[in-house]
Amino acid sequence: MLHTIAEFLPVAERVYDRKAFSEILKHLCVRDGYLLISDKEYFARLPVNDDRSYTIPVEALQRMLKARPRSLEIKQSGRNIELCFDQKRIRYESEDVDKYQKLPDEKFQPLGVWSKDVLLKLHKQMSFTSDNQLKPVLEGIYLHQNEGLESCATDGHVLEYFRDLDPDKECKLTGDLTAVIPKKGIQLLSKLAYGNVKVEGSKNYLRFTCRDKLELYIPLIPEEFVDFQRVLHKKLLKKIRLKRDDLLRVVKYAKPVRHDTLILTAQNGTLEVFVDNREADISFESCIPIKRRSGEVVKFGFNLKLLEKTLKALEGDEITWRYNSCSEQSLFQTEQHKLNIIMPINLEKTE
Repeated sequence: MLHTIAEFLPVAERVYDRKAFSEILKHLCVRDGYLLISDKEYFARLPVNDDRSYTIPVEALQRMLKARPRSLEIKQSGRNIELCFDQKRIRYESEDVDKYQKLPDEKFQPLGVWSKDVLLKLHKQMSFTSDNQLKPVLEGIYLHQNEGLESCATDGHVLEYFRDLDPDKECKLTGDLTAVIPKKGIQLLSKLAYGNVKVEGSKNYLRFTCRDKLELYIPLIPEEFVDFQRVLHKKLLKKIRLKRDDLLRVVKYAKPVRHDTLILTAQNGTLEVFVDNREADISFESCIPIKRRSGEVVKFGFNLKLLEKTLKALEGDEITWRYNSCSEQSLFQTEQHKLNIIMPINLEKTE
């Protein structure tokens, strides 16, 4: 029991709501041979060798494990509970187990096994989601599974799309899925899954089995995701090719200027970089070589932080940058299975 609680407590700490008004939500529940924790939306449970029913305050377990006990006995008399460890005792009254949040009563279908690499990619993709609580669907990552596994995340200004999250075919996909997973769910998976995870789906939840026995229930965002395919399928006729590290380096050099707008001008085999902070009377300019360009001379304005985030997300050496004009989206790509899009700044409004 002690070993199981020690394994489960880090999971409970990530799931439960420390600020919950309801006292019962600050407890984990022992019920039906499982340790269970919930914040009313997310659930985690782990099998335990105890067929009794009671709750334990998370804070009591934290205090107990902080003492590094060598043994644990849990005594129960009705709702009176006593945690006995190393000649010490913590006494409390259990919450009513019947009032503890029930697991989703839904029918789950098998979806296969996702690799750890897929979970890591989804975790990195969270940086492209929105923090705007008025648009909850943009706070999640869109997933579509049908023989392959694709994903998309956007905040309306930048977008990252994986055409194939599993190009090496490490996953075993057995069902179809179209869903939006909230970022908290992705965070839980990336922190708690040490390897591949078994995936099952229902109408409102995904259930992940990690480490062969730990189950995570993650709610899906019910709203329909934005129509990103319309943006992806727009034909972009002009392109520039350049070294990723060259552009990322000058972007980093421009950051001390402390101005949001970075101006990029493509002409005569070079890309000119300019940032001007007129209030602080400081500016930065540089240029980098372009390997190939199609189209006329063009001047772009980008948010410096968003451009840096986009460049850092790219992994290849050479960027293919596609566009139609400086007022429409720019697409950056270094590898076949992934692309990034960033919306420009209207320079006429900033001048």
